Amino acid sequence: MGIGVKAPVVWKKRILIPFWILRICIMVFIIAAYSWAIKVLKDQGDGRKGLPRTHSIVLFMLMTVIVLLLDILAILLFLRDRLTPNTFLVMTSAQTGFWVGVLIMETVAVANGASALGLIFVLFCLLSFVGLLIYAIVKYRKAKREGKRGQYALAYNPSGAPITPTAGHHPPAFMNAAPYREETTYNQTTAYKPQGAEFASQVEPPAYYYQAPAKPTQMV
Repeated sequence: MGIGVKAPVVWKKRILIPFWILRICIMVFIIAAYSWAIKVLKDQGDGRKGLPRTHSIVLFMLMTVIVLLLDILAILLFLRDRLTPNTFLVMTSAQTGFWVGVLIMETVAVANGASALGLIFVLFCLLSFVGLLIYAIVKYRKAKREGKRGQYALAYNPSGAPITPTAGHHPPAFMNAAPYREETTYNQTTAYKPQGAEFASQVEPPAYYYQAPAKPTQMV
């Protein structure tokens, strides 16, 4: 009975790497900017008119750190070939959901008279996460379709040697089978034997072969 083998997931580096680099740079910039903002608030006094409170900035910075850590985790899983479509979709959905919430709050702030520069920046950040979310959805649907078609099952190997399938190539069982050897017993001697000698040695010759021929004088 064959053993089911999951087909390996092929990720496109030209899509993942640029998005990861862009998002990590954005997250590091936001963390640095908000760290500086917390220092300014402490120097000028927390809760002054027109300035946000420290705890709200700390909360936002904490969520940004979590988003950054999720990207780092996805990169580590990708390097170890353990990044699955399901895991990638869940992480990307959580990150995108966070930025959708930030966009809603920023839109409300702009409607109340705040500057629109923050809204533009949030939109830029959100697009960087939506791009990978679309790719994650495509990979998830593709993996789901391949799962419905069934998994490849290794055929029985008569040689008993383990078969290790590689990506995109599964050799048939006969290529792993031991070479055919005919069990034949050969004579362990180099002496020449005429054809049929073995058969003749197994048949007893007639008795007259051992009698001397009759002389002419004895014939009547």
